[in-house]
Amino acid sequence: ANMAGTALVRGYGRDMELEADELGAEYLNRLGYSPEAMIEVVRLLKNQEMLELQLARQEGRQPRVYHGVFSTHPDNDTRLKEVVAAARKTPGAGDQRPDGHEAYLQRIAGLPLGPSREQGVVKGSRFYHGTLGMTVAFPTGWIVDNQPTKVVASNPQKDAVLQLTAVPPPPGAKPQELLARSLGGAPLSGGEPLTVNGLQGYTAVARDIGLPWGNRGPARGAVIYYNGLAYVFTGASRLTGAFAANDALFLSSIKTFRRLRDNELQLAEPQRIKLVKATASTRIAVLAAASPIEKYPAERLRLLNDLYPDKEPTPGSWLKVVE
Repeated sequence: ANMAGTALVRGYGRDMELEADELGAEYLNRLGYSPEAMIEVVRLLKNQEMLELQLARQEGRQPRVYHGVFSTHPDNDTRLKEVVAAARKTPGAGDQRPDGHEAYLQRIAGLPLGPSREQGVVKGSRFYHGTLGMTVAFPTGWIVDNQPTKVVASNPQKDAVLQLTAVPPPPGAKPQELLARSLGGAPLSGGEPLTVNGLQGYTAVARDIGLPWGNRGPARGAVIYYNGLAYVFTGASRLTGAFAANDALFLSSIKTFRRLRDNELQLAEPQRIKLVKATASTRIAVLAAASPIEKYPAERLRLLNDLYPDKEPTPGSWLKVVE
């Protein structure tokens, strides 16, 4: 029943997608661009989805995708090709304008790939924020996720997490008071002032609060004041019995928080797009080996250059690499 319901909903979604693609192709045609470019756009999005499915299988997690299980690749999508072909029948200038590919490439050279300096960057297990001038190291081997409002690190088993947020402290509020508020007023134990690399703070354990897994249990909390902001750490384990062992890791990471040194400012810079011209000997595997992309560099470079899943560059073409 669930499968049938999902198929029905996705069927409606597919019809809406085709309508949107048809309108997009019509607009391109009216403006003097090739409507077939719409197929290229959808194909790139589908390739991105295919890579995400591949990575999710390898990492043992749920894929973060939108399209349904019955979606087809645009190379084999007859309905998509039909609606795009129909766009050519609408009044328009046809293929009068250049696609601007070369100009586009020159304009994106040097752009950040991924989070910007203002969002902070993750390199290995360490988080750098150039604008805020801070850095912190999470446990080695943990997965560090830089989200829009917080940084969340979890162990490979995903049964222990350490979260970091930054908030402006209320006027006159001491670290101890702010920590109590951040932990929902839960009773605290083992509270003590904290001095971390010359910065003042406070830490304690809340014995019973709501945890990310939907249950309740203890959590390590800490607040560190730096440069007008309060940095709030919260560490928890899914199982209460594992909290003591993980708490040592939480405290160890919290105590790595510090000001960014002058010689580390470059580390806080994001990866950026660089253009290189392919030669007859250019191979994605060689570019991937020299790339700063930490995970799946070959797959990501192929996706970035419309070469996914296994194509090689054409000699003389411009390639987007990462530096």
